[in-house]
Amino acid sequence: MPVSKKAFSIAPTNESKVRQTGANTIEGGFSFKQGQNTVRFSVPTSDRLLDVKSLHLTGQIILKTSNDNTYNNTRGATIDDDNGANLQRYTSANMPTFGGVHNCIEKVVIQSKKSNVELANINQYGLYASMKEAWTNNESDYVWGVLPNQGLAQGPAASSSNRIMNLSANTTQAVLPVGSKHVGQHFSLKLEVDMLKSQNLHLGASELNGLLITLHLSPDSAVFSQRFKTIAANQANASIVNVMYVLKNLKLEGKYLMPTSQDLAAYQSKMLLNSRLNLVNDVHSDNSSKSYTPQLNNVKAIVNFFQDEDQTNNLTVQQNNCRLPQAIKEQEQGKDNVRTPLSYPIKFQPNPSSRILSGTGAVVVANLRDKSNIVDADIENRKQFERAFLGRETKRCVSTLKYLGEHQDDEYADLTPDANNGKGFNLRPDIRGIGVDYKFGLNNTVPYQNSDYSLNIKSVINTADANVPAVRNEKSSTVNSFVEHLAVLSTNTLVRTM
Repeated sequence: MPVSKKAFSIAPTNESKVRQTGANTIEGGFSFKQGQNTVRFSVPTSDRLLDVKSLHLTGQIILKTSNDNTYNNTRGATIDDDNGANLQRYTSANMPTFGGVHNCIEKVVIQSKKSNVELANINQYGLYASMKEAWTNNESDYVWGVLPNQGLAQGPAASSSNRIMNLSANTTQAVLPVGSKHVGQHFSLKLEVDMLKSQNLHLGASELNGLLITLHLSPDSAVFSQRFKTIAANQANASIVNVMYVLKNLKLEGKYLMPTSQDLAAYQSKMLLNSRLNLVNDVHSDNSSKSYTPQLNNVKAIVNFFQDEDQTNNLTVQQNNCRLPQAIKEQEQGKDNVRTPLSYPIKFQPNPSSRILSGTGAVVVANLRDKSNIVDADIENRKQFERAFLGRETKRCVSTLKYLGEHQDDEYADLTPDANNGKGFNLRPDIRGIGVDYKFGLNNTVPYQNSDYSLNIKSVINTADANVPAVRNEKSSTVNSFVEHLAVLSTNTLVRTM
């Protein structure tokens, strides 16, 4: 066993300093629009082990406007306004409710210094990390400021506290020194990457020979969204068109394990990884079928997240809002055209197209006062999804009937603004999907070499159905599918077997 640990802090090799150009203006830093849009870290070669549990990305995030480079350093009189003619940009601009700064990362690539071969290439990083957080944490995790808030995610509390993430600390200095800690919100993230969640990594020349870690940043429009879907005529100052983020003082921090010669000799070069493969498709009809051939040996689960066709890079909607296909009625999943592991389709009853009996006769579910009645239809699907996504059932996530019911209220709300108030609350995203679990709580896997996965969905998508919220009843959906599977990586030969 290693007898000691040594802490390290690694700065990016392409460091981009933030420069103070005026009392409240800055330039430089890491950003998609006006700075370095990739962040590259070099972990040196040494006969040490990288303690993956200790590894974190730390830094600060600043919100500014791209047209004049101005950031906000004062709370002001209007920062607490929830709506109305005085709604300001720094209240209206919000990071996604879940994931926080994770959403600034679009892709993570890890390479060995021994070769240019990619050991890990994680696409749709922000979406997956946000959904994982939402299904892992509960409301109190955000209230008390524990680990999730280190990434500046606000969870169910976003409606009242997300705006505070947009403020930089106040200062009386007219010109701040370069890299001042007074500008920017501090964050700390544990990267959601398979290689960095497995065994400790041997950085010696005989194994990985050091690492190159590259973070590809997301566009600003993939991070921010308005507080409301529609802005009122008298809310001109609430527009977030020019809002952008800047990351600074980035560091990769963690600890080295100092092994003995016996530890190095006993190191297991083959490491087992819980990996994921991202596939993209779409849903454009009311009776739709998706099919993939993953070509993987050990598939543990498949999860599918749905977003409206115009949701990506759209400032007027929440970016990590993953809603089921509109008024979904039924879904079934299979392998090679055979339903498995369930031998029956999962039905959604009631759904927005349903009719139910009441004292006055048939009533459209969508017109019910309590929209959680619609969410009730999803219980069996959600249980299957959480087992697929988490490998277990959770008793503590924020995906409660109360939260999802509130989201349904937001969906059906009238979006016609009055003169002073925006409409269509954006800060309660849906966090559901469709998944299939092959583990059964026993860590089972199934082979998908030359085999097809299929997902069949019956819904009223893209049909202009009047029972579906008007804001999305004529839209199709994009589908991000994540195939969870086992992989074996040899740190000696750098060969990844899937």
